[in-house]
Amino acid sequence: MDIIFCNIAYMEHYDIEVVEETPKHGGQYVIDTGDALEKYNFHVCDDGKCRGFVETKYRDSYKSGKQPNSIRIENINPLFKSKSSIDGVTVVFCAHSDIERKTVIVGWYNNATVFRNRDKYNGRDYNLMCDKKDAHILDTNNRTFIVPRASQSDFGFGQANVWYAKEEKASEYVKSVLCYINSKVNTLIFSEDTMPQIVPEEYVESGIGKKITVNKYERNTNARRKCLETQGTKCVICGFDAEKIYGTEFKNRIEVHHIVPINEIKSDYKVDPTKDIVPVCPNCHMMLHTKMSDGKYPTIEYLKSVIK
Repeated sequence: MDIIFCNIAYMEHYDIEVVEETPKHGGQYVIDTGDALEKYNFHVCDDGKCRGFVETKYRDSYKSGKQPNSIRIENINPLFKSKSSIDGVTVVFCAHSDIERKTVIVGWYNNATVFRNRDKYNGRDYNLMCDKKDAHILDTNNRTFIVPRASQSDFGFGQANVWYAKEEKASEYVKSVLCYINSKVNTLIFSEDTMPQIVPEEYVESGIGKKITVNKYERNTNARRKCLETQGTKCVICGFDAEKIYGTEFKNRIEVHHIVPINEIKSDYKVDPTKDIVPVCPNCHMMLHTKMSDGKYPTIEYLKSVIK
């Protein structure tokens, strides 16, 4: 499996054309300008592609006017030493989280094309690209998978923003990342199965007055918080309690599930976080989003009966 890890500034949506936000925890350019080219990493272009960016830095600084450094795609796969790009790469986006206070996975591209040198699309730089169906971004509550730093571990990000993860000691870690990504694909809030609608006021599921397309679905944190306040933080299906299993540091770690898929609600609606959303563990959440042999998704009641 060809894989690279890309360290980028922290943002919630990475689609500045849909949601205005200021990147943070980036390099000197972000500090100086309050801007970052990765702000388009999960924007779907007119041709159905997502074009992402990772800062490869400069020999001196971005102010020097010199050519920026390249991505060494031969470090991804030696067979591409003389090539200008490589296809079929898993690109893992990582950023510093204020919640975890460490670098965490914020999203990824599957089957991506990685370009040695920057190209331009509509006047903006990019060096990564994938189809929109292969672009996955985690909501902020699920950004908990920590990525190591070489200064604190035997492997991980060093001074560069691209980590090729070729250290022998990193092999098991890379496997765990790939397993994590595969397990998350069917449970992501940002998926084609949860195409959002425009909704009004209070507990809303997307930006007011904007129709958000695939991979741009914003779960409202107020609705999640109200759901957990009223229903608790145990899985409603299997009773999983993160604190009891993993300890107090993991108290209240739980995902939430929208009982009726958003794409099945054909009109504007107001979410009732005491009825429409329920707390579920990652395993049960994955099952809820897994089609059965009859082509239907299991209900909460069905999964409860299976466990019993």
